[in-house]
Amino acid sequence: MQGQWRTVGKMEQSIEEHMKAMSVEMDKSRPNIDQIESRMQRTLHAGTDLYKNKAAEVLQQCPFLKVPRLLLYEMELRFGQDVDANLTGFLHSSAGRNVESTKGPQHALLTSAIAEADQLKAKEMVSIKMDGCLVIGPSPDIDATLGLDCLFALYFLFQVR
Repeated sequence: MQGQWRTVGKMEQSIEEHMKAMSVEMDKSRPNIDQIESRMQRTLHAGTDLYKNKAAEVLQQCPFLKVPRLLLYEMELRFGQDVDANLTGFLHSSAGRNVESTKGPQHALLTSAIAEADQLKAKEMVSIKMDGCLVIGPSPDIDATLGLDCLFALYFLFQVR
């Protein structure tokens, strides 16, 4: 793992110590997400080759990426993008345009559902696999929009082509 991480700001602990502390925290039944986010900031690994590895290898080193909130936070740290806000905004603006350009009750129903995408709940449990490795879920707590957010974040983090 050495050489794969760059540090941001002054650090009292090594990268390895931060990564171990995050793994230990993730093993708890109620991990302190704020503490993990703080350590993620201090071990920012933008510009590394970490995400060129198979998903299983990355998730072994970074188990926090299995938590949707932390996956999206990683995306924000690396690329400066709030995927959830961007996607929700896009869906809302797109739905508005679709309502204006379509006619008939079936179209209005569909665009109405899209306009409220951030409130939709998946009828089945949402899960995401990558390289045959379960990354997110299955969980009934992940709504359709959050699942889509995570899918986009994984796409960009792993530079899927």
